[in-house]
Amino acid sequence: MYALTNAVSATQFDPASSKRKFRIAATDVIVEMIWRPLIELLEREAPGVDLHAVPYTPDGSHDDLREAHIDLAVGVLTQHDHSLRSTWLFEGGYFLAMREDHPLAGRPITMEEFLSARHLLVSMSGEAHGFVDSYLDQKGQSRRIATTVNHFSIVPQILRDTNLIAAVPELISQDCGFVNGLWMGELPFEIDPTSLYLIWHARHDRDPGIIWMRELLERLLRDRWQDIMANSPCGRHLEAV
Repeated sequence: MYALTNAVSATQFDPASSKRKFRIAATDVIVEMIWRPLIELLEREAPGVDLHAVPYTPDGSHDDLREAHIDLAVGVLTQHDHSLRSTWLFEGGYFLAMREDHPLAGRPITMEEFLSARHLLVSMSGEAHGFVDSYLDQKGQSRRIATTVNHFSIVPQILRDTNLIAAVPELISQDCGFVNGLWMGELPFEIDPTSLYLIWHARHDRDPGIIWMRELLERLLRDRWQDIMANSPCGRHLEAV
């Protein structure tokens, strides 16, 4: 029924009168970044449009796009085939986070110290393996993932109350509320930045409703990222670490 409704509405789309529902896969970080201004915009320009955030995992969300369970996804692009389309949004690196009085805080950390520490990893899929671990695999090294969680918002509280350390994306390390009470430093190695994409299925290339929502998301995400990087006092602090 969901796919049929979208097929019917694909030939025409008027935001002001539409009753369409959009299902978008996104992490809690993306929801916190843009959902409030997106909802405010919908209330003004498309009051009949419903917006549903659904859980995001890199591989799972790509399959959900293929199977028409979701309309769009915001995240990394781990699969490349002709069925998926994407728009590059921005890229960010990683910082090392731990509580302010952690034994490793306040100074450059060595690779040996990093590998010997107990790590916290945010994993949407539940697998104890992330981008940092992919880098370490290439070097024939590994770290101990002592704890995984499936959303970012709990990370600061866990780090403040434990001896765990975490490699966190630059995107969330610019949030003063996130880094309050934490020490933020550099990783003991260089890792390529991670790119974030807006992703949809090829069947929606000419769907005016999807195009409209894509343009909204792209504008809000890029504007918010530029604002974070330009104005965050936490970002200026991290650059000086």
